Amino acid sequence: MIAIKFIILVICVLVAYTLGYIFTETKYDLQRYPLFDFEGLKCRKCLSFHISWVLSTFISLLFGDFIMLVFGIIFAAFLFLGLHLDEKKRMEL
Repeated sequence: MIAIKFIILVICVLVAYTLGYIFTETKYDLQRYPLFDFEGLKCRKCLSFHISWVLSTFISLLFGDFIMLVFGIIFAAFLFLGLHLDEKKRMEL
């Protein structure tokens, strides 16, 4: 069961990564709508982080597992850190 929960958390991170890309860097950009015009949704790393922790929190509450919640938030933080380092590396080039 632990392996299935781990796979579900990885899928949540992948979905958040994909949705972060779609809603910030394609024609479906959320910034053109005044409702979504605030700092937490403007950049890809922030939007991906927020989607990831919300999804992992929802899934962990669905399973009723506190440890899954902690690991979901850790995975979301690693996603943010990875996207931040990637953005920093692109700016240096």
